[in-house]
Amino acid sequence: IKCVNIQDTFAGKIDEMKVYGKPLSASEIKTIYDATVGDLPPVSVNCSATNIRCVDDTAGATQEYVTIQACANVAVAGDTCLVYPGNYPEFIQTVNSGTASNKITFKANGLAIIEGIRIKNQHITIEGFDMTKYGSGLSPAHVSVEPTGSFCTVKNNKIRDGIYLSSRNYYFDAATKTIRNPAGGFLAAGFEAGAQIYLASDINNWIKNHDKVKTIKSVTDTVITLVDTDTLITEGPVFSLIYVTRIDKSGVKGIDFNLTSSAGSANNCVISGNLFSNIVGAAVNISGSNHLFERNIIERMSGWWIFTFGGDNNVFRYNHIRNSPRYEGFGAPGDGAVHSDGPGSWDFYSSIFRSFGSPSISSVNNVFEYNIVENVDNQFMTIGAYAPGLSTAPKTSSKTIFRNNVFSGIEGQ
Repeated sequence: IKCVNIQDTFAGKIDEMKVYGKPLSASEIKTIYDATVGDLPPVSVNCSATNIRCVDDTAGATQEYVTIQACANVAVAGDTCLVYPGNYPEFIQTVNSGTASNKITFKANGLAIIEGIRIKNQHITIEGFDMTKYGSGLSPAHVSVEPTGSFCTVKNNKIRDGIYLSSRNYYFDAATKTIRNPAGGFLAAGFEAGAQIYLASDINNWIKNHDKVKTIKSVTDTVITLVDTDTLITEGPVFSLIYVTRIDKSGVKGIDFNLTSSAGSANNCVISGNLFSNIVGAAVNISGSNHLFERNIIERMSGWWIFTFGGDNNVFRYNHIRNSPRYEGFGAPGDGAVHSDGPGSWDFYSSIFRSFGSPSISSVNNVFEYNIVENVDNQFMTIGAYAPGLSTAPKTSSKTIFRNNVFSGIEGQ
């Protein structure tokens, strides 16, 4: 028997504990472990308090602001934008910075659904939201952290369900610039006018329209019509996966730290207690240094990268990466299976861990410890990839430290 001081491994606050007087079945354990974040019932709050700004899409005593962006526009250090239950189809941008002792907090008070948020300022906290279905827009992720967004905290959010649809009966028509799926499903999946889409197929059985980025002009449940400047090759019925993406074809990530050659990247952020589920893109793309990514659940990533990281002294610990089979219809690349345009993201055979750098930015002393990785159809790791948008090799990409992790059911190596 080994006695452990809980403060050695846990520096937070315990707000709920249950003791069970019997062994639990597998289904009972799963129910407990799968308990979601971001959807607790609202609590009573005094909206007239000077540092509380209440947001509600339903008229009443708690409606000081109808939109979260309206609150963000006026929030200053020490303020909390408290968001009541509702569906807020917004991609919020922060306007002002908090301080180390008086952060600006955006907090869901119940089930508040948003598309995402861009953190442009320092000392910002994002807590408790349900983020999903981010379609048209320029941000590469549901949470986009700009180089000016250091000392941010993103905690206890649910980031889920990217916009995609696969079918074995797609019909592509060059004359009408349409993609038709007789079974429908485009609207329910979240496709919308203005969104960029990527056309993917299995590298072992690629289609004529494979590896193309297009833009939606209009959409019905069964037909996507592309903008006038786009082209297609007529074919069908064929198998394809179509998903909303950005310019780099890698979908919409969960969290992305924007890296630029002039401004660098944000540093010293904490990503904790979030659920990343069924995202069409990497769970997190971290650049910058001294970030802490801990106690998150990542699942159903379908062959995407889990972590891509650059910068120094970042720590990834106590995370659970689980249950991520490749998208149905996609297999591991066969021997010599290379598309005529070269290998690409359509493989869905990416790495769990992928380090990158730039000519001026190193990627060293990043630590992965006490994580559980199970049932994931990915390779283990890629080291030394180029930073997105940069064409030369990293300055340094080494000293990635793995210790005390558990791996089970990993397809690649």
